[in-house]
Amino acid sequence: MEKTIVDAIKTIKHNSNICNILLLITVGILLISCNNSTAYTNVNSINVDGWHKDSTYTYIVDINDINKSYEVDVILRNNNQYPNQNLWLQVECISPNNDTINTDTINIILADEFGRWRGNGIGDNYNNIILYQDSTTFQQTGQYIYNITHLMRYDYLLGIELVGLQLLYK
Repeated sequence: MEKTIVDAIKTIKHNSNICNILLLITVGILLISCNNSTAYTNVNSINVDGWHKDSTYTYIVDINDINKSYEVDVILRNNNQYPNQNLWLQVECISPNNDTINTDTINIILADEFGRWRGNGIGDNYNNIILYQDSTTFQQTGQYIYNITHLMRYDYLLGIELVGLQLLYK
């Protein structure tokens, strides 16, 4: 009988922790969605078979105000299957005139020297928002295209679940 009561209390505590976690996630999503500083956010899910070396993720951003400056961030979610400490990406920006404005190679550190993943997450998933450009301006209004490709030496890169782009008004 005592064991049954103890088990019931453990179950209630466990369910309470799950409810608290879900509540925190919900509040976080609401806060993010109500943020007026976000100019653009879009993420793409990566195939469970991995991110193919020839796959490029494209983000089309409408810029309507050239008088503002923007913070540009790369969004990533990795899991424990990711085999490296870092991730090399190529980020390309193309103007509305179809001119390449810039192409950058960036090195993103996803784990510290002890193998502990950086970022926030639950379970085996780790979310990172990486500053790409701190204060960028655009010369004309229109649709800008951002292309993101991984530069790792794998035909199929495992462990990256999401890649995305975010622009915030400064």
